[in-house]
Amino acid sequence: MIKSKNTPIYVHDFHKAEFAAFIPKNFIDDCILRKFYFTHSDKRVLYYEAVIGVPDAYTTYVIEVRITPEGTVTKHLK
Repeated sequence: MIKSKNTPIYVHDFHKAEFAAFIPKNFIDDCILRKFYFTHSDKRVLYYEAVIGVPDAYTTYVIEVRITPEGTVTKHLK
């Protein structure tokens, strides 16, 4: 949940399937959403990173997730 002045502005549970557009189809079935964490903010956007990978493997995909105070979400592969 993301809040502004104690008022919720964005509530959502992210799942790996939401990032399928950025990950090869043969990889998505075996991977997990390892981490989802806040990185920084500016005046208009909160920045998060979703780390998706296969357990016990070094291969990961990092997708930047940007969320505006209005609740607009954009994603791109880092």
